[in-house]
Amino acid sequence: AEELPYIFDEFRQADGSTSRRFGGTGLGLAIARKYANMLGGTISVKSTPEEGSEFTIILPISYDAENRIIEAEIKTVFKYTSKQPLLKPVSISCDKTILLVEDNEAAVIQIKDLVEGIGYRVLVARDASEAFGIIDQVMPDAMLLDLMMPGMDGFELLKILRNAEHTAHVPVLILTAKHINKEELNILKQNNVHQLIQKGDVNRIELQNAIIKMLFPEKFEAKKAHHKTQPIEGKPLVLVVEDNPDNMITVKALLAGHYTVIEAVNGNEGIKKAKEYLPKLVLMDIALTGIDGIEAFKAIRELPELQHIPIIALTASAMTHDRENILSHGFDAFIAKPIIEKQFYQVISEVLYGKQRD
Repeated sequence: AEELPYIFDEFRQADGSTSRRFGGTGLGLAIARKYANMLGGTISVKSTPEEGSEFTIILPISYDAENRIIEAEIKTVFKYTSKQPLLKPVSISCDKTILLVEDNEAAVIQIKDLVEGIGYRVLVARDASEAFGIIDQVMPDAMLLDLMMPGMDGFELLKILRNAEHTAHVPVLILTAKHINKEELNILKQNNVHQLIQKGDVNRIELQNAIIKMLFPEKFEAKKAHHKTQPIEGKPLVLVVEDNPDNMITVKALLAGHYTVIEAVNGNEGIKKAKEYLPKLVLMDIALTGIDGIEAFKAIRELPELQHIPIIALTASAMTHDRENILSHGFDAFIAKPIIEKQFYQVISEVLYGKQRD
């Protein structure tokens, strides 16, 4: 009971003796509290000796009536509205066919309506077997693929599609509610997916734009080549190098409104985009797949035109010796995950402007 007020502290364990039978770092509850706070909520505990403990998390629920598509009891695929304009389809009468592979009927209703709304034909398969049957009859121009399905999952279906000559070229956009770990992310990268989008973290217009870009990549790549991302007036250009989609969403959300963001999902892409865009700041994840954040940092620092750009390390390694080790390589600052909003802004402000943000 005497330890109860401290159990949400970092590196705190109820039994810190060397004779403990179980391992652990004492970070679990601290991380839970930080995430609860980030979401605007609280976490608390009640405990009775020799009986057990009860943890309570209270989170606010935001409701966006404008974004409601189907009945309230069915969870929507699309989380929020957007000020982003809808891209014009290259040709509304181009007769493109999209194969949607999705077993959730609510999602099928929403996504089918969305795709048909920009003028494309939609074929629906509820599982891998139905998808193969449709492909035998009609070759789609692109696919929207869920990963969690009965029988063969989306990962296995994707591998088969990529290993078959007649479907290897078909662009695939992954739309899933599944939390993707690094191993799964590597599988998706190896099988050349066009984009990974989390259900609940995208709105209708963003998804429609992603589909249009998937169908006409040459048009938008050409535009991109001629029109580099430019910082919005008064908003410095920040390059975020992060391979975890959830972490990227968090960092982008924190930067939104204050900075213009460029994304890179691995170290090599980070180096390439640093050379291409010459950002005012780089936020570098340390535990990247392929070349890690430290290697990418060194590669950037070796280029004379990039040596002046400050680089902040992002890492879940929060121990003092980890921090000292990372900073010893020359990083300008260090931000620990999970990110604390106030600390995040203060570190960036200190690095960019030499002062704290209020």
